[in-house]
Amino acid sequence: MSLIKCPECGQEISDKAKMCPHCGYELAPTENGLPKPDCETVNVPPTSSDNANLSMKPFSALEKKEKTALYNEFDKRYPKYPRKSTERKTMIFTAIALIFIIPVIMIIVGVVLRDDNREHFFDDRRYDYVGLEGFTNEELQILCELHDAKKVSYEYHNGNTYLLYDDEIEEYNNIGWPLIGLSIGLLIVVAPFSIAFGISSWRNRNKLIIYETIFQAWLARDKHIEYKLDFNAKGDKEKIGAIDLTKYPF
Repeated sequence: MSLIKCPECGQEISDKAKMCPHCGYELAPTENGLPKPDCETVNVPPTSSDNANLSMKPFSALEKKEKTALYNEFDKRYPKYPRKSTERKTMIFTAIALIFIIPVIMIIVGVVLRDDNREHFFDDRRYDYVGLEGFTNEELQILCELHDAKKVSYEYHNGNTYLLYDDEIEEYNNIGWPLIGLSIGLLIVVAPFSIAFGISSWRNRNKLIIYETIFQAWLARDKHIEYKLDFNAKGDKEKIGAIDLTKYPF
């Protein structure tokens, strides 16, 4: 809204008024509804609602040093929302939690290598029986005596039966197990720490979401800058929407 000066008495009146309330001077509008050219217009400062309609500068358009300065200013004003320490802890805890994946991958690789090596165990060896042969305990005992062995076992490979004696049995059974055993041991050691650090990482990430949401509101209110949150994991939008900024005075 604008104010104009009455040509007669010089008092400020609304540009919509048809008559001066002070002296009764009649104001004749022009064809387009605007006041006479000889009337001096006085602009009223824009209100907060007018400011809300102005376009906001995007945060992404700022230079890195400008972004850093804004973060530092916010952290200095509101030290109860520590961004840097929370962000650092989140990264550390996430990295430690990821260590949990390493022994799992090692176990999978160990199983694959074991099966592959067992397939090649019989490549240079002649099968003992054609087809799949089954043996009773008595028959296995006779085979032990014939080969002067303490124990005997048999494996099926490519449709044929192979007999294994003493050290061969242990050698066959141990294929791939050193790596698998090491991986399982590492998994047992790492698992409790990974779970604990994973929970801590999740909690710190929630704190970071709260921080960024408050920072976004502060930029819009005090700096007239638009800041888009970059949290795209499942459930993040619900967490952001559930944040009650009235509980976090800034």
